[in-house]
Parts: sequence; C-alpha cells; structure tokens
Amino acid sequence: MIPLQAKLKHFEKVVEAVSKSLLALSVRCRKLAEENVRLEAENRRLGTDLRQAKAALERHEKVKGRLERLAAKLEKLS
Repeated sequence: MIPLQAKLKHFEKVVEAVSKSLLALSVRCRKLAEENVRLEAENRRLGTDLRQAKAALERHEKVKGRLERLAAKLEKLS
C-alpha cells in the first residue's frame, strides 16, 4: 500500500503543478488577447490615417500639375 500512496501523492503534486501552469497560461492568454484587441484598433486607425494621407497626396499632385501647366502658359505669354 505504501508504494501506491507514494505514487498517488506524486500524481497529486504533478496535477497541482499542471493546474498552476494552466492558470498562468490562461492569464497570459487573456493579457495577449487584450493586447491584440488594442493593436488591432491601432492598426485600423493607422490604416485610416494612411488612406487619408494618400488622398491628400493625390490632391496635392493634381494641384501641383495644374500650377505647373499654368506656369508654362504664363511663361509662353511673357
């Protein structure tokens, strides 16, 4: 009976250690999920900023082209 009790005691310690590890992993997983949500929100904001910057650059390029054409016309008139 004693060897069986020793094995049972060892098994209980192993189960306890595994339970602690699973709890720690669960906490870490929850923290990572929260961080992931935060990063996804930031990524969406940055994507919006990038699209707005690209649109502004496109408008700038159009205006620049118009000004260059007007400057060329003025140069011809001078």
